[in-house]
Parts: sequence; C-alpha cells; structure tokens
Amino acid sequence: MQSIILPERTAPLAQWAAFYASLNFPIIPLYEATTKGQCSCLKKDCSSVGKHPRLKNGLKDASTNIETIQLWWKKWPKANIGIITGKASRKIVIDIDPKNGGLISLEHWQSQYGNLLGWKVRSGGNGLHFYFNIPANLSLKNKVNLLPGIDVRGDGGYIVAPPSSHQSGNQYQWESDTLDHQELPNWLIEQIEKRPIAQKLDSNVKVVGKGSRNNFLASLAGTLKKHQFDITSIEKFLNYFNQEACVPSLTTEEVLSIAKSISQYHTEEETWDEMIELPVTSYEIPLMDDSFIPLSLQDWIIDVSQRMQVPFEFILVPSIVGISAIIGRKIRIYPKKNDDWMVVPNLWGAIVARPGSFKSPAIAAALRPIESLVELENQCFSKKIKNWEIDKTINEATLDAIKDQLIKSIKKNNLEESEVLKGRLQNIRGQLDSNIPICKRLKTNDATVEKLIQLLLENPNGLLVIRDELAGWLISLNKYGREGDREFYLEAWNGYGSYTLDRIGRGTVHVPSLCLSLFGGIQPDKLEKLITSALDTNDDGLLQRFQLVIFPEIKGKWKNHDVAPNVEAQKKVEYLIHKLYSFESPDNEKPIGLRFDDESQEIFNNWREKLEELLRSNIITNSHYEAHLSKYRSLVPSLALIFQLLHNEDNIFCPTAIQKDAILLAIKWTEYLSLHAKKIYRVHDYPYHRSVQAFKAKLVAKKINDGDTIRSISRHCWEYLATSEQVENAVSFLCQHHWLKVKEVNTGFRPTRIIKINPSLFRCL
Repeated sequence: MQSIILPERTAPLAQWAAFYASLNFPIIPLYEATTKGQCSCLKKDCSSVGKHPRLKNGLKDASTNIETIQLWWKKWPKANIGIITGKASRKIVIDIDPKNGGLISLEHWQSQYGNLLGWKVRSGGNGLHFYFNIPANLSLKNKVNLLPGIDVRGDGGYIVAPPSSHQSGNQYQWESDTLDHQELPNWLIEQIEKRPIAQKLDSNVKVVGKGSRNNFLASLAGTLKKHQFDITSIEKFLNYFNQEACVPSLTTEEVLSIAKSISQYHTEEETWDEMIELPVTSYEIPLMDDSFIPLSLQDWIIDVSQRMQVPFEFILVPSIVGISAIIGRKIRIYPKKNDDWMVVPNLWGAIVARPGSFKSPAIAAALRPIESLVELENQCFSKKIKNWEIDKTINEATLDAIKDQLIKSIKKNNLEESEVLKGRLQNIRGQLDSNIPICKRLKTNDATVEKLIQLLLENPNGLLVIRDELAGWLISLNKYGREGDREFYLEAWNGYGSYTLDRIGRGTVHVPSLCLSLFGGIQPDKLEKLITSALDTNDDGLLQRFQLVIFPEIKGKWKNHDVAPNVEAQKKVEYLIHKLYSFESPDNEKPIGLRFDDESQEIFNNWREKLEELLRSNIITNSHYEAHLSKYRSLVPSLALIFQLLHNEDNIFCPTAIQKDAILLAIKWTEYLSLHAKKIYRVHDYPYHRSVQAFKAKLVAKKINDGDTIRSISRHCWEYLATSEQVENAVSFLCQHHWLKVKEVNTGFRPTRIIKINPSLFRCL
C-alpha cells in the first residue's frame, strides 16, 4: 500500500484539517491554547486547555465534508484539530502520558513484544500517540489507565492531531514526513481487551502523605505484579510515583523493600478451600392457620376470609386491634406478680400489601361487629337528642315565663320573690347547658389532634383510629404547623397517660385519659419510601409501636366461594363484643386489673427473660428491628389479656386471672409477628449484611482487586464500606466463606494487609 505524504509542517491548520478529512477521518474543531497557556474558551479554571470541542453538539458534529471544514477554520483559523477515533475513522490511538508513568509502561510493553510500529506523534506535552488501523470486525472502546500512563482512544473518543497547539507552547508533531498503514498487532488487541489497571494514578493531583505512603506503594506494586510487570519495572514505577506523589518521599531502600516483598508475596502458591455460598435471607412467611384464632372468633374469621379469599390474618389482626379499643382502659393487666407495672391493652397494627389485595375491604369486614355498636350508639344518640330538644323547648318556654314573672316582681319591688325567681332561672339555664347529649364514639377515621382531644374528653375509655391508607397519615405528621402531632400519638399509644394542651387563644385543655388504638393499610413501595426511609430522620419509636403489623404474600389458587355469610357466627361475635363494650368496673373510678396465674406467670417470666437477654446480647445489628422487639414487652401481656377475655366469653363480667392457653397463644403470635417485622425492617440472617453485599458488588464489578490493601478500600468511601470497621467486618465474613484471604506484607515500615481473591469467584461469574 502506497505511503501517505504529509503536508508541510508549516502549512495552515485549515489545510491540515482538510488533509485529514481526505483520509476519511471525521474532523472536529477544538479550542486552542493561547500564547499564555490558557484556553481560548476563556474559562479561567478550564481543565482541558486546548483539547475540548468548539461545536455545540461535540463529537456528533464531526464531519469529513471539505466545505464544512473550510467554513469552520475560516471562522476559527487557529482552532486545534480533533480526529474522531474508533469505527468512524477506523483508527485507534494509544496515548502515552509520561507524567503518569506512561514511558515506563511503554518500556515494559516493548521489552515483551518489541517496538510499537504505528503512526507516531510527539504530543505537545512530550507524550506519544501511536495510530493503528482497526480490523473491520473489531470494536474497541476508550480505556483510561490501561497501564499506568497509557490510555486508549477508540469508539466514542477523539485525539488532538498535529500541528495543534499545546498549553506548554509546543505543537503536536508527526515523527516522520510519510505514513505507512500499520495494522493493530494481536498482542496489543489482547492488552486493550484486558481490564484496565485498578488504581488510577495521576501524579498531578494525588498527594500521599505520612502514614499512607507504604500502603499506597504496596497496593500499586501488587496491582502491577498482577498485570505481569517484572520486579525491575515494578521498582521503576515505585521510584517514579514515590518521587511524584509521596510527600515526603521514602528512601530508595524502603521502595526496593516494598517491591521485593510484593513480588515474593505474589509468587507464593495459593491453595483455596471451596467457596461457601453467602446466606440468602428468605422472607417467605407461612400464613396463619386456624390455631392462631381464639375459639370464640374461629367460625366467623374462617367464614369471612374464605368468602373474601384473603388470609386469616387480614381479618383476624384488625379485629384484635378493634377489640383492644373496645376494652380500652377499663381492664388492664399487671404483668408481674407483685410489681405495679401496668399495661393497657390498646394496640396499633397495619396490613402491608400490594394494591388490589383487598386490604380496605378486609379491614372493613373485620370491624363490622364494631360498626354494629357504632350504629346502636348513633340510634341511641338520635333518641336522646330528640328528647333533649323537647326538654329544651319546654325549658326555654319556662325560662320566658320566669323572665316575665321576674320583671313584674322587680317592678313591684318584691325583692324576696325576685331572688327566688332568679334562682329558678339560673337552675334551668344550667340544665340546658349540662344536659346536652353526647354521642358516644368508638372510632374515627380522619381527625385532627385538636378534635381527637375533644373526642377523648367525651370518651375517656379510648378510641379506635382507622386510616385506610397509613402513608397519608404519616406524611401529615411531618407537615409544617403540625410538629406536635407525633408527640401526641406517642403519648396516646401507652393508653394510661394524660395530656395537657396549652394554647394562647384557647387556654388550657387537660385530657385525663389518653388512649388510642390505631389500624390501617399501606402499600409495600410506600412502606419503603415513607416508613423504612423515615427511620433515619424520625427514629422516635412511632413506627415500632405498630406491633401488629403484617406483610403476607397472597398466594395459592383462587376459588370462587359464592356462599351466604355465616350469620350465626357473626351474631355470636357481635354479642361477644357488645358484652365487652357494656362491661363496666364495679368501681367506676378504678379500672379492673388482672394478673397471670402461677403457671402463666412462670411462662411469661421465662419468655421475658429470653427477650431481655436477646436485646442485651448485641446480636441484633438492625437497631430499628431491635426497638420493635423491645415493644413486645407490652404486646405479650396485652394479647394474653385479650385472648383471656375472649376465651372467658361466658363470664366477661367476672374476669379471672390470665391462664396458660392465653399466654401461650400470645407468645405464638409474637413469634409470628416477629417474622413480618424482619421482612419490614429488612433484617438479614447474618451480621454486617449491607457491608458484605456492598463488598461483593465491588468484587463482581472488579472495583476491588487482588492485591488491594484493606486501608485503600475504605478510602473510596463507598456506601456501607466508608469506614475501616465496615470494611474489616465484610472482609472477615468473606474470609470465613473462603472468598478472600488477608496477607500481611512487610513493607519496611509496618505490615500492610493485602487481600487475595479466590480465583473461583471469577470462574463462577
């Protein structure tokens, strides 16, 4: 093939640009360097002086059209020339940067494979560019730091071409006056297709100070050895970067010691045990069976769930929360035999499920027996208000008559009669104000805190708050102007406290009995965004108060159960709930308090002891889940009390001590609920899960490499690997599973800890 004759070195840039276009190289005008070494783009902090495109669309506007190119250089006669590399020009360029060790890397290549024979350009910064033809069937992308100081310009890239100007004042120059086509050698294709060297080295910006120099050079040496650099080349590199990057530099003897230590370390034969698969956390939770359902509710729960084709827990859990609200403050439990620790059994719960999973209909069905109470109270209130209105009319007429008599008495100056009439007038007015009927409330759906306070004043036993979609409620707690709402709900969860609201305009309102039960539904994606993510900003225990939260997977074959409701079962449950609702303590001033019998007390004490040991063991690494479990201290007694009252349905008016069946069922519930809590808080079956998974991801992405130091990994500040403790925990766990080994290498200062990666890892990927 005939040689290509280059234009005169002194030819105008426009002529050179047209020449390159005649070779079918797409051309783009670049900003040039000024005589003062600045970029003509006029940006004072330009990081690519004389090297970035002038055109709006960058490389996309590159052209081989001579007329277009002439117009460009007529507009910008001093513009530098950019040649598009890769498929567009069928050229690939090897860029050798001496400031980053490129000449040492080039020497290493040439000692193994002979001289590079591509078109050769001396860059303005005294580097080298080698141009090669790309085979028609090959696609090679840009690569940075293929070896220290060697970059590849391929698909998607471009190169500054002679005789462009450089920031130094020098020009890019061809090393000869003619060019012979040079094909890309196979050995160089193999090198380009390899993974780039792991550690980016830039002597212009990297400064390695005391305490880090040995680790830096040891890590570099390990990486170079992995890329088949011999001891001589490694020593040259270490000396170069020691002088360029380390402040102050190590001695020549120290550098040589590091090079020798790493070379010996990497030549040792490594034997590996078989890799152990990392544990996989499963959130497959079995659905409740009928053994979880108190006997008095079984027929009704099974009937409703089968007709709706939802799991038992969709009906059972909200019904238990509803019953807890009916019990409210009038019956409580003392979990210890002698202590005065007291628990009010009001509960919070939620169903987590995808849209269309019958959350809302299931909650409505579960609370239907309570709705029958609501309807009765509304009917009762309707009668009371009618009677009150009649009495009001009579009293108002009586008031008018007394007023007339009072006026006559005053005119007659009959003081004694006037005083009697005034007294009667005052009494009747007092009756009008005090006898206003109040509708007894059991639940509310959407009330402000101020309204809830008013409702609780009128309903001291407590209320049930139903939120069809909990996400909206959670958002409302963070709205501007409602900062105190979270504190109100936190106080209301305990069930036994009081609450005082002080406002300048409204004065002081004191609620002596603050007790709220709460239930709602939420979708899994909103749970992730609005609950789990909120834990980091509002970790006040509000979310952990949702003790009865379930996250079931609805599976199995759907069947059409088109049968009539079990009316008898529903009436039985309604009757039971009505009895609980109508029950009053013999002493209205003092609620009833129950305790465990001796056998149940021992069971509870043993369970409590195990819980407290777990909470103090530091085994649980998820602090939010740990806080959730701590709330089970009150959950088990609350459930035991509720189950005992449901079991004792025929004698609710004579509550007994909590017996064995009730406490065992309560513990069974908490064991089941803890599985759902693990799923919600993403609790994993082994410690340091996030750090281990982050480390694994970096290994797979080849961002952590054989020979890296543990200290260098933490410097990347990757998520979950940002501290030395996180890295150490992940490395220790992966070593136990034979993914890694840690070796100590003597660098002359203090031992450097280097990781070795099990070769089987990449064979498995």
